[in-house]
Amino acid sequence: HMSPEQYGAIAALFVLFGWYVAFRALPFFAQPDPSEIVIDEMVAFIALFCFIPITIKTIILGFILFRLFDIFKPLGISYCERLP
Repeated sequence: HMSPEQYGAIAALFVLFGWYVAFRALPFFAQPDPSEIVIDEMVAFIALFCFIPITIKTIILGFILFRLFDIFKPLGISYCERLP
């Protein structure tokens, strides 16, 4: 079982590494936010578990809810996606 500090440190390292890889990969795509780069979704999924206990049940429920929010984009999420 990880402490919140350990979890936060791992999440921060993942974000930094993902940002670096995505930044280096962008020149190979024709659009500024290619759907093939999903680091933002992975970071959001990791961030979700900073606030709830990690169990099989919460992982499955978190994944389902995350996908539903990603597909239907409620609460102004689609507006936020259009921001530069």
